[in-house]
Amino acid sequence: MRKELARLTQVTRIGLKYGLGYFIQEMGLRWHLPFLTRFAGHEHKVPEGIPRRMREALEAMGGAFVKFGQFLSLRPDLIPQDYCDEFTRLLDKIEPLPFPQVKSAIESGLGKRWNALFRSIEKRPLGSASVAQVHKAQLKSGEHVVIKVMRPGIAEVFKKDIQLMHFLAKKAERRWPHLDPVGMVREFERYTKRELNFVFEARNIDTFAKNFRSWKKVVVPRVFWSATTERVLTMQYLAGEKLTAVLSRRDQPARFERIAKTLAEATVAQFFDFGTFHADLHPGNVIIMSGDRIGLLDFGIVGSLDQRLRRMGIRFYTAIVERDTEHIMHLLLAIGAPTQAEQLDALRNDVSRIVNAWYEEPGRARISNMMNHLFIAATKRGIAMPTDLLLLGKGLLTADATARVLDPEFDFVHYTRPIVERLLKKERAPTRLVQRFSGRAKELSETLIELPEELLEVTRLAKTGKLWLDLKDTDVRHLGMDVNLSSNRVSLALVAAACIVASALLAEIGPTVLDYPLVSSMAIIAAFFFLIPLTVSIWREGRSRHDPHKGRKSIA
Repeated sequence: MRKELARLTQVTRIGLKYGLGYFIQEMGLRWHLPFLTRFAGHEHKVPEGIPRRMREALEAMGGAFVKFGQFLSLRPDLIPQDYCDEFTRLLDKIEPLPFPQVKSAIESGLGKRWNALFRSIEKRPLGSASVAQVHKAQLKSGEHVVIKVMRPGIAEVFKKDIQLMHFLAKKAERRWPHLDPVGMVREFERYTKRELNFVFEARNIDTFAKNFRSWKKVVVPRVFWSATTERVLTMQYLAGEKLTAVLSRRDQPARFERIAKTLAEATVAQFFDFGTFHADLHPGNVIIMSGDRIGLLDFGIVGSLDQRLRRMGIRFYTAIVERDTEHIMHLLLAIGAPTQAEQLDALRNDVSRIVNAWYEEPGRARISNMMNHLFIAATKRGIAMPTDLLLLGKGLLTADATARVLDPEFDFVHYTRPIVERLLKKERAPTRLVQRFSGRAKELSETLIELPEELLEVTRLAKTGKLWLDLKDTDVRHLGMDVNLSSNRVSLALVAAACIVASALLAEIGPTVLDYPLVSSMAIIAAFFFLIPLTVSIWREGRSRHDPHKGRKSIA
């Protein structure tokens, strides 16, 4: 308890040092401040530049607080955008561990002596952060590798810091409940479980290596699983220079343009083809290798999109390029609807404003920035955006910015548009449509298999008296007839519409008869046959001799 109180006192005093005394007073933590500052009137002074002050305070607090700020920088659905922008600048560099402690941590993590697997380990680290330290090494087999070793005791440090965050969040919840600070900490706790287990990152690396295996210009390091555990990650060393170092020279503009194109192609493929993407492709995470190849590093922040979200992302990208605000609205509402009607009008205005503002200024018309702004606008209007979709917006923005650093004249939209159009055409290919239909058919078959069991459960509830229905009223039976009639009409209309859509999609696919596509023609004929009973049913509506309610006696 003494250590926890000491850490709380340290955190509050750091907050005071960076001008956050107002918040400390509001949360009732004044008793953890030095005596002479407890009654200094901080509660009346809302400071200026709060995002910057908070970022500096989080850096000074260290431990899990730095990671908490970095996590929040990825979540514009949780905090305002200006805080996200500021928190992206959080530095996570601390003094490296002495080399004997590094060797001890490697041996503890692997469960064996370090020289059982490694021929040598360089003493000077390649990087040192709050969670891990990175060293270059050589395996017994001769391969040059990088060892990422977790700092001893860091899991316990994070656990205690997160407990303190829960305490502070509950205090803040009483004062600012609309911010949901407790929810933020819970989300961060789930995020941290992956951060403190290198097996997750190793699996991410394997996934990327598989996705890019046929690419000649993109390299993903190989994981050496025999020397990888939850606390030690060993992967292939990529020979080259960090992009940050290459950019400092600015002596090969043609080369930089080629690298920017490779980065753009890899980015679009990750988002809209593979479905698994690197969400933090800033210059520090890119290695420039021989032959202008790019090597990808640091797979801690990775997003994943299912087929539905991938298709939606492609259409979203295309709608922005075509400046189609109505289609953008349709796609946003396909994810979720605003809770109030006025929110819908406000979102429509936001979409028009964002799209028009960016296109009216040609120098700023960056599709990545627009997509990110649109996602943020949707969250503000009550639409719950999937976390991975928000990561897509953030990742696309970061990759676009990196490409622009390489080549300020590089037009990400112009270069990637043909790639996205090919992916969109691929999504509409007959084989992909058949795959989707098969998936839906599988879901339907599973539902039909479970249906008898569900009916038996309803019967059991009825027998035990827990389910009771009263259908004596004649109007209720009439309502049932009307519902059945309407359902049949809707079914006919949907099947007819599906046939018409299928006919349009298959219009350019053979074989043909008299220059007419056979399959497409068959689909439109099938649609015609479904439309006949639908038209007759609608024509009969309201005519007394066709009224199904007439001539039926009540059995009540």
